[in-house]
Amino acid sequence: MSARILIVEDEPAIRDLLAINLRHAGFEPLHAPDAASARAQIDAALPDLVLLDWMLPDQSGIEI
Repeated sequence: MSARILIVEDEPAIRDLLAINLRHAGFEPLHAPDAASARAQIDAALPDLVLLDWMLPDQSGIEI
C-alpha cells in the first residue's frame, strides 16, 4: 500500500505538478484547494503526510 499524501494548494498548476511527481514516485496524492476541503479529507481518512500551503484563500495554513 502506498502512502497517501494530501496536497493542500490553491494554485492548480502547483498542485498538479506536485501530484504528478508524487504519483511517479509511487505515492497516492490527494488534492484540496482550500482549508475547508483539506479538513473534510482529513476527517474522512487521515493521510500519511500533508503538504500544506500557508497562504490559502479561506484560512491560513498555519491555523490548520
